[in-house]
Amino acid sequence: MTALFHVPTATLMENLDAILLELRRRLDERVDLCADDPIVADEAHSLSGLVEASAAAAQAHAQDVRAKIETTYGITNAARG
Repeated sequence: MTALFHVPTATLMENLDAILLELRRRLDERVDLCADDPIVADEAHSLSGLVEASAAAAQAHAQDVRAKIETTYGITNAARG
């Protein structure tokens, strides 16, 4: 995990985007195969639940961080000037 501290944030975001796109591709692939294979359907259902939970936790944390910064420092994404 310490190696991640040496990776620029922009690179981490690029990696996250790539991972999310790959997960979407895999989920879509499994959905296409579900009709013919109940095991694949179960796998797709489980994987989609894991992705949903992970994404929801990350989103909730990001929202908490933004709210804390906005409250503490008055920083928003509103246009300035």
